[in-house]
Amino acid sequence: EETSLQFQTWILLIALSAIGLQFGLPGIAWAAVLASAHISIRLCRLALRSINSSASELFSALAPVIQLCAIQFMGSLALFALLFWVNADLPDLLYTVLMVGNAITIYTLAFLFFTPKKLIPEANRWREKIGLKPIQG
Repeated sequence: EETSLQFQTWILLIALSAIGLQFGLPGIAWAAVLASAHISIRLCRLALRSINSSASELFSALAPVIQLCAIQFMGSLALFALLFWVNADLPDLLYTVLMVGNAITIYTLAFLFFTPKKLIPEANRWREKIGLKPIQG
């Protein structure tokens, strides 16, 4: 079943890329995001069935990471809006580097300084490696 899902996702990615092509690199990137979301959801359902688990257990385990991703998404959306608002006509490579660098920076800062409770031990491990005080809590 997994092979079938991967094939379906490739077909979806090709179709979405054909549509996104008219918007340039951002359109292709959004096509990849949507195709990735599609296969992630479908593979998650398959995995949950395989291990007899529930979606609520999965979401409970993923909640801290979802919080960090939400912060990252808002930061990426803010940069996108700023670039759109100032009508920045950037070369595709520079646009990609800015967006990826922004996303990495925001996620890392959120992880280190706005750490969800379940991730405090892992954040403290990384904070120690870079010379920051551990989070109490």
